[in-house]
Amino acid sequence: MGRDGQPARQKQIFAIPMTNQEIDNYLRASLVDEPVAFSFKQEVWRRIRSCDPGMPAGVLRFQPVAAVIGRPWGAIAGIAATVVLGLWWGRASLPDAQDPRTAYAMSISPFSHAEPK
Repeated sequence: MGRDGQPARQKQIFAIPMTNQEIDNYLRASLVDEPVAFSFKQEVWRRIRSCDPGMPAGVLRFQPVAAVIGRPWGAIAGIAATVVLGLWWGRASLPDAQDPRTAYAMSISPFSHAEPK
């Protein structure tokens, strides 16, 4: 509640549009040029390096493959290999060819799909 008993209105942030020059001036005014000890900077960078997890082994093994795939001919070869593999897999998973009359009879018979007990 506000002082006058009315509900308090939310303060709008960035209600007044600022130009780039005004924002730049505001940022320059807020900069603090405080000298930092060299030993402090060394300690910060030492901590950053010690916390660096490095790359996982899986990612390191994948880097050469990613480098090849990233090139145009590598990408084309990868796509071609995927298409060939898909066609082979689709061909390998086709059911055995049947007599057309038997296949038709099985397709319309409600008993041909029943599980034997």
